[in-house]
Amino acid sequence: MIARSNIVLSDNYSDSNTFISLSATVIALQIFNNPATIQLFKRNPGGGHDYEPVQEQTFAPGFLTIQQCVGFKAKNGVAGSISRIYFTIPEYDPNSPDPIVAGYTPTTQSVSSSGGVTPVSVPSGVIVAFGGSSVPSGWVLCDGSSYDGTTPNFISLWGAIGLTYGGSGQSSFKVPDAQGRMLVGKGTNAANNTLGLNDGVALANRRQQHRHTGHSHSVSGGGNLVIARAGSASLGLGSDQDQGSLAAADGGSGNANDSLDSPAYIVINYIISL
Repeated sequence: MIARSNIVLSDNYSDSNTFISLSATVIALQIFNNPATIQLFKRNPGGGHDYEPVQEQTFAPGFLTIQQCVGFKAKNGVAGSISRIYFTIPEYDPNSPDPIVAGYTPTTQSVSSSGGVTPVSVPSGVIVAFGGSSVPSGWVLCDGSSYDGTTPNFISLWGAIGLTYGGSGQSSFKVPDAQGRMLVGKGTNAANNTLGLNDGVALANRRQQHRHTGHSHSVSGGGNLVIARAGSASLGLGSDQDQGSLAAADGGSGNANDSLDSPAYIVINYIISL
């Protein structure tokens, strides 16, 4: 069984949006966001692995089953809009009934979602944690890369985030850079009250944890000396009672078994929907 999710369509048919089983089959198809135009295929009378289109129809967002069909291709139902599809299609089975011999003609039927779970279309700009290394279709890594928001694949994402995370304009806007960073919810404090605020630390210098190595600081000078720091300190006054010296030991032993200053963590990818 081939299952594909969040396939972003374009205004024209393409090889990447053409899906063929070559077996007489039933395809489950879901359309999201905007209408999609679907062209169905039947087996060519010549047999073998040849196939030919038999009908084309534009469908509103919803659920479809395509019966007695060997495959389909899809594009945006309305030029300039962004449509998405989810579908399942069986793998080719050489033992399945030959759709030519059986006289199969592809047909479509709308399916009610009553009594079942209605899938929710994922809006552009949704960020999720993803455990794989190969980003699924319809998503990109949150790695600070730039994209062209004037092209069909990225125009919806541009509409959702604009220049919030950097870039120079619609033709070159950036996605969030979550590499080596924790994501923090927007709040009211000046440090977190604006989307896109970050530590400004370059990728190579971002560290999740560190340990303190024990060391000391010394200060000398006249006048009053106020100590307001955790740690150990000693103070000795000179003979004229105006000079003082301070030695303070900073915390941390440098021992490899000391606790780190961050919670336990695991590294995963963050991805954002187109």
